[in-house]
Order: sequence, then C-alpha cells, then structure tokens
Amino acid sequence: MPAEQLAETKESAYSGWVATLLPLKDKAFRLAPFGETEIAGRKAIGVNVTREGRRPINLFFDKATFHLVRTETRVKDEMTNQEVTEETTFGEYKLIEGAQQPLKITIKRNDKPHADVEVIEFKYAEKLEDSVFAKP
Repeated sequence: MPAEQLAETKESAYSGWVATLLPLKDKAFRLAPFGETEIAGRKAIGVNVTREGRRPINLFFDKATFHLVRTETRVKDEMTNQEVTEETTFGEYKLIEGAQQPLKITIKRNDKPHADVEVIEFKYAEKLEDSVFAKP
C-alpha cells in the first residue's frame, strides 16, 4: 500500500476508534461543545474532538437517548484524491448483550451518498486468540 494511502487508512481507523468513545478519557483528547442541530428529526448536541497530529472529529449525540447519531470529519476521497467532508450517521439502535449497537449506518461525502450499511447480525467474540494481535 502506498504511504499516502496507508496514512489515510490509519486516519479512517482512528475515526472509527474515536466513535467508540472509549479513548476519550485520555487527556490527550480535547473536547469542546459544538452546538446543537437536528438529525433525522431529533435534537442532537455536538462535541468537537481534537488531538495533536490528528484531524478534528465532530460527534453528535441524541439529546433524548444520548446515543451517538453522527460523526463528521475530513477525509481524502480515494476516487478524486480531494479532501471532502465525511458524515457518518448511526441509527436503529438495539440492545445487544448489554450494549446499545447501531444497526443502520449511512455515510455521505460532501452530502452525497457514499455507503449504506445494515447490520443483520451482531455478536461479540467470546475470546480472541493471541495470534490475532501478532505482527505479520
């Protein structure tokens, strides 16, 4: 994989990691209010997440359920090689093994459809083998 593509793949993985909300306890992250908006007919509160050396990410939470309903960040589009705004919307949350999980994910780039994902089955792994984390 070319270095530029690898860097973009790492940024994408980083965005997904931030969306889990788990890393946000780390003091390396800066969180700031980002205002209020409406997403899918519901009020949402925005939080801007920054970390040195990484692109900023905006997270939006449903005011009633507190579910993460959208992320926004800048990405480099692989087809045009231009930087665009990527908006990922999460919906249809369902309680699965004690945790709320979105079953519908929609991605737009510069307000144009990019991907639609519908989760039909979700299951946590009971245990991962150590070999999963071994260096290739």
